[in-house]
Amino acid sequence: FEILNFNDIPSGFVTLFFFMISTWMDPIVQICEAVYAHHPVQRMVALAFMLSFYVASPLIAFNVFTAFSIDVYSKVREQLESGDEDPVAANLSDLRVTLAERGLVLRTAQSMDGNRSQ
Repeated sequence: FEILNFNDIPSGFVTLFFFMISTWMDPIVQICEAVYAHHPVQRMVALAFMLSFYVASPLIAFNVFTAFSIDVYSKVREQLESGDEDPVAANLSDLRVTLAERGLVLRTAQSMDGNRSQ
């Protein structure tokens, strides 16, 4: 815990990031509590901040992750249900037409991974 501190802003961000992605780090909380040992109001503010950050940050991070997951799922589902052409294939077709107007030819071949996925 020697590198997890609030000596400067980057170190504080790293400490709060580890708080967010890991479990409750009691040594850090005890140190923050010990800093304000003779100031009960500041001590309670520090403890309230640590507890609220520990509770709120995973909830916010999980909600953002969930929202992105649902959005991606919805987009993929809409694309599969609509039966529209794949956006990559549509872009390649547009590019072929554009190049054909200039007298050029675009040659493409599907990769082995693309063949397996279909």
